[in-house]
Order: sequence, then structure tokens, then C-alpha cells
Amino acid sequence: MVRIGPPIPAESLPRLFQSMVLGNLSGAARSVGPGLYIVSKIAEAHGGRVTVTSDSEARKAFTLIFPIEGLGHCT
Repeated sequence: MVRIGPPIPAESLPRLFQSMVLGNLSGAARSVGPGLYIVSKIAEAHGGRVTVTSDSEARKAFTLIFPIEGLGHCT
């Protein structure tokens, strides 16, 4: 999923998927809330993970990665 909006500060990225972390976006404190935490836990429960990138063009990309059983190791 790609979203347009204020960039996520680099120092906030490592904590983004923790429960109820306060973030600082454009000077306004906001609660990230449980949403991203729950997404990360669901991904982990299925052997996957979630990542996020944020660039200076105000694009944020959230990516869910899940293994596909039966395909073996893909390179």
C-alpha cells in the first residue's frame, strides 16, 4: 500500500510497529495506535513480516511479505 502524506521521520521507523507508539508527523504528535502493531503480529503469526519505507517526496509504502508454502526457497 502506498500513501501520500507527511514523511515518517527516520527515527520513528524502528518503533512504528510497536503498540501505541507516539509518532511525530509534521510537528503534531499522533498515536499510531494498535493498527500497525496488529498488522505486524498477524504477519508474524503467518510466517511473514511487514515493512515500511518513507521518502522525502511524502510517499510511504507498507509492504506485507508472506512465505508461499510448497515453492521452497526462492532467490
